Amino acid sequence: MEEKAPAESATAPVDLDKINSGVRFLNHPDVQSTPLSERLAFLEKKGLSRAEINAAVEKLHQASATQTISASQSSSASPWSLLYPVLGTTAILGFLWRFLLYDSNAENEHIQKGPAPLTQEAGNTLIQTMQQQTTEISKLVQTLHQGNRERHDRNVSQDEHDRVIAELRAEISSLQQKVKDLGGNTTVVAKAEEPRLPEDKGIDFEAVAQKMLDALELVEKDNTPEVIKTAATILLMYTKNLIEHPDVPRYRRIATGNANFKQKIEPLKHYEQLLSSIGFEKAGMNMEWKWHSAPAFNSYMDILKAAVYAFECTVSNSDASKSLVENARTKLSGPKEVTPAGTEEKETLVAPNLESFLTKLKNKSESPNAEAQKNEPKYPQSFGDVIKMVQNGEEVPGIKTIEDKVSTDADKCLEEPPTSQEVKKPWQQA
Repeated sequence: MEEKAPAESATAPVDLDKINSGVRFLNHPDVQSTPLSERLAFLEKKGLSRAEINAAVEKLHQASATQTISASQSSSASPWSLLYPVLGTTAILGFLWRFLLYDSNAENEHIQKGPAPLTQEAGNTLIQTMQQQTTEISKLVQTLHQGNRERHDRNVSQDEHDRVIAELRAEISSLQQKVKDLGGNTTVVAKAEEPRLPEDKGIDFEAVAQKMLDALELVEKDNTPEVIKTAATILLMYTKNLIEHPDVPRYRRIATGNANFKQKIEPLKHYEQLLSSIGFEKAGMNMEWKWHSAPAFNSYMDILKAAVYAFECTVSNSDASKSLVENARTKLSGPKEVTPAGTEEKETLVAPNLESFLTKLKNKSESPNAEAQKNEPKYPQSFGDVIKMVQNGEEVPGIKTIEDKVSTDADKCLEEPPTSQEVKKPWQQA
């Protein structure tokens, strides 16, 4: 039996799959630390024959030898494989370095040679053109400045001219009135009250006055007394300044967007007709008095004064029995001067010469308090003048010096020591 077993094992068929699986098992990394005898015994337990185990061992040795040869070959070839990239990189860097040196040398040569004549000529032409344009622009700017200055001077001179003309007109009207009062032969006769004749014949005085009276009648008819009185207060504020200073432009305008106008005049029915009857016309956002430049200025002023008198009577309730129309008509038909009772004579005045006229005009224009006004101290016009007077040690008029002392009864208060009553705390109160 023992002699036949080896023969049988030698002649037994070999399974290649088992041999390959044995090689994989022996070559597996997890069993490399296990002794070879134990691994072979494990293969026998798995059913591999001795021939299959020997074939697997031989095949494992052949595979190990092949791996060793390939590893030695790869180790011998690795230095060259590392050297080739280094050599290629060195060659490329050398080529680039020479190219960079060539470019820098060419640029230095170009800089040393300087700009081409054509470029230099073009630059000079451009500089000359820019200088010419700059000179022209400066001339234009100077011309514009000069034109603006001339326009401003012209406006200032025009304003000054208008102001002088307005002052001359006011002076001429005042001189005319004073000449009428001082010169000429006048006859004063006592008569009953009769309507005054208008000074200016260029307008239909009666028609304009009747238009104002009709407007007052409509206002009084369609409005309550409270509304009329409220509106009359604001209208007086507008027209009072206008009568006193008709040459001032801002007194001739009424701002319709003003709060007082909207709250107190617009609720008054027929207010536009009333304002137009006394000379106000619509001008943009304002209403402007257009009679200041009319030839019949005095007649228009009489109509305006009659309306103002009616407003004053309404506000003051001086004559409640009369209406607005009656008060205005009373002002328009005011009485003339009357001589004392029982005397009817003519007063003949000799026309004075120029010197006497100027003397009377000067004496009449001087106020009674002229002496007192001359004796009054001259007050400083600004805070800077006050500072200068204080620095110079001068006494500033109108400033009172307050003594630095306590009141007269301060001694009594200081003699009595202050007494304070101790306040009981809540928990101390019984």
